[in-house]
Amino acid sequence: MNELIKWISIADRFNKMYLNKKFEPLGINSSQQVYILRICEHEGITQDKLQPLIHINKSNITRALAQLESAGFIRREPNKKDKRTIRLYPTEKARNIYQEIINIEDEWIALITKDFSFQDTEALVSLIKKVGESAIDSLHGDEDE
Repeated sequence: MNELIKWISIADRFNKMYLNKKFEPLGINSSQQVYILRICEHEGITQDKLQPLIHINKSNITRALAQLESAGFIRREPNKKDKRTIRLYPTEKARNIYQEIINIEDEWIALITKDFSFQDTEALVSLIKKVGESAIDSLHGDEDE
């Protein structure tokens, strides 16, 4: 079974390498695209509501959002209903690269599944989702998911 860990690790490493290369001209990296996508899709989301969508610990989210804000991809605004929280909004710069991010992700998926049937791809997505959900569940009590 350690073959599973090996191949998940290899796939993850090459995924990041490919995405970093493709995202570089956009001014982002493979760990930042998920924030831009989710904030564009959920304009005005709070940082606390973002965490369950991306399953990254809160301190990493805070750091990534600060980087994206200073790079001009997002803006933060106080929540009018609850002054203790901040709402996150994409800037025009983020909106301008949103579709390109999706296109790059789709291109990568097409490359890595080129020898798969549609059914194989669907089965892979289903199984890897189960793996991810099991990983989340096994560490659910840990505050730093």
